[in-house]
Order: sequence, then structure tokens, then C-alpha cells
Amino acid sequence: NREINNHNIDNDENLNEIIGENQDDDESLHKDIEETEEEENNDIVVNESEDINREINNHNIDNDENLNEIIGENQDDDESLHKDIEETEEEENNDIVVNESEDINREINNH
Repeated sequence: NREINNHNIDNDENLNEIIGENQDDDESLHKDIEETEEEENNDIVVNESEDINREINNHNIDNDENLNEIIGENQDDDESLHKDIEETEEEENNDIVVNESEDINREINNH
């Protein structure tokens, strides 16, 4: 009986040691699970962030294309306005010449 009791005591000590190790392992696994969940959550946030950045970049590209189109139209308008200004200046110069010519003709006629 004493031998059995000693074995039982040894077994109890071994079991208590194993239980302690299992508890340590359990705590370690819980920490690993928490870290893994955090990493997964971070990955989700990063992926969502990348998706949002992609959307923003696509919008920026669209905006750039629209701006380039507007700039092109403005350049066309600017060229057209310069031509109009040149034509107007030519017409004004022609009017001045005509007026001067009429003045000269009037003077000649008056003489």
C-alpha cells in the first residue's frame, strides 16, 4: 500500500506538473490567437485602406484627364481669342486708314 501510495503521490506530482504546463500552453495559445486576430484585423484595415487609395487614385486620374481636357479647350479658346483680337486690331487699323483717307479726300475736295 505504501508503494502504491508513493506511486500515487508521484503520479499526482507528475499530473500537477503536466496540468501546470498545459495551463502555460493554454495561455500561450490564447496570446497567439489574440496576436493572430490583431494581425488579421490589421490586414483587413490595410486591405481596406489600399482599396480606398486605389479608388482615390482612380478619381485623381479621372480628374487629371478632365483637367487636361479643360486645359486643351482653354488653349483652343485662348488661340481663338488671340485671332479675334488680331482681326479686331486689323479692322480698327483699317477703319483708321479709311477715316484718314476720308479726311484727306475731304481736305482735297475742300481745296
